[in-house]
Amino acid sequence: MTHLLSTYIYFYEDERATRGDLAIYVGSVPVRHLASFPDKLRASLARIAEEGLDMGRMAMVLDRDERQLRSKIESSKGDAFSTTIIADFLYGKEDGSELRQALNEIDSYEVLRKWSNKQWTDLLKRWGLIVPAFSGTNGSLFQVLRRSSFDCGPWPALCRNG
Repeated sequence: MTHLLSTYIYFYEDERATRGDLAIYVGSVPVRHLASFPDKLRASLARIAEEGLDMGRMAMVLDRDERQLRSKIESSKGDAFSTTIIADFLYGKEDGSELRQALNEIDSYEVLRKWSNKQWTDLLKRWGLIVPAFSGTNGSLFQVLRRSSFDCGPWPALCRNG
């Protein structure tokens, strides 16, 4: 088995009135690999975009994500919708005509389940390969982590009380 450099990679979209960010969070990257991790991630994304995705795995990921959404809706009641409603109020059409579609995430899973491998790789090529910077590997952060006495991952807050 190949040595894994991260226990997870999470993409998070953050939309604001004046900008949008696509953040990538990674977990448990050994300090000795922090400097090379961005290049290795880009290379992996490029390889996946070229070779294609494991569509069986993608189906499992979509199923899991939908289960998590349904669980969140059941357990958090109206709180599950508050962010979407606020975003629609701030950024949507004044008549609220986009709200119904914005709240209908469940149907989005059915659409995504029908996507082809090419649609996924095109999305990856468009957004996953253009990541311009990795703030978790800037020089000062890397030096802090390098001096720590244990492998605390890419976030300095995890090193403070170690």
